[in-house]
Amino acid sequence: MAENEATKRSHAESEDILADVRGIVCDTAGTFVAPGFLKEKFSSTVQENLKSYLESHWDKDECQQDVEALRQQAVRDKEAEVEGVIDIPSAEEEKDSIMEAVVKNVLWQMEQERYDAALETLQSHVIRDPFKTGKLQAEVSEDFLNVAKNWAASGKKLYVYSTWGKEVQKLLLAYTDKGDLSEYVSGFYDLSTGPKTDKDSYAHIAEEVDVKPEELLFLTDSVEEAKSAAEAGLKACLNETTGVEFTDDDRQNYNCIKSFSELEAEGEKEEGEPPAKK
Repeated sequence: MAENEATKRSHAESEDILADVRGIVCDTAGTFVAPGFLKEKFSSTVQENLKSYLESHWDKDECQQDVEALRQQAVRDKEAEVEGVIDIPSAEEEKDSIMEAVVKNVLWQMEQERYDAALETLQSHVIRDPFKTGKLQAEVSEDFLNVAKNWAASGKKLYVYSTWGKEVQKLLLAYTDKGDLSEYVSGFYDLSTGPKTDKDSYAHIAEEVDVKPEELLFLTDSVEEAKSAAEAGLKACLNETTGVEFTDDDRQNYNCIKSFSELEAEGEKEEGEPPAKK
């Protein structure tokens, strides 16, 4: 619902969540990827492999481009007076001192739970080999996988919009404990599209996938994100499967699910199962 429609709705006014929906936009954490995986196994693997990755890839153009991007981000952080920012020496300085600063800078950013492009690009490169060699597999929710298959069978397209960069998203979908799930996703979006709390970001996604905003369902565990998506005309649905608790007002203002099975497309449900409701 748009902001000017954000009035409390009675149960009788509830509608099927998937009614007239042609596409679903969701995040990674708590949907395709089990809650906690990114903060725990993913992050710890980046931290454990960061230094060895830099040592083995230092002379490659890709690695040096990553380091330069981090260096420029540190400059911007310094200018913005970001507390605790760690400078990265110029390329003319000794390799060991630069590498040490890069490690400290990355670990500091991860501790701050930042999502800038320079950090995420390097993370995607550090994590690439652990994924490809099978040392790390994204843990996928069986419940969500079932509805993703269901949506594909019924012609509904799935899009990922995450604070994690596109390359990380693609790795998470390609290397999972349920196999390669890339076929279920029709498009990837990250913060280069815009902030997830900006309604224009959702309008841009709708325009790019050539679907009317009201025909897109946005699935999130953030009320702020739901509000922004709704302001852009999308259907917004709060996802309680991640453990986030919502207020009674939140549940009145937005559709809300406790299980992904509530989002099965019509025609694919078990006989006698009720349609998805708020």
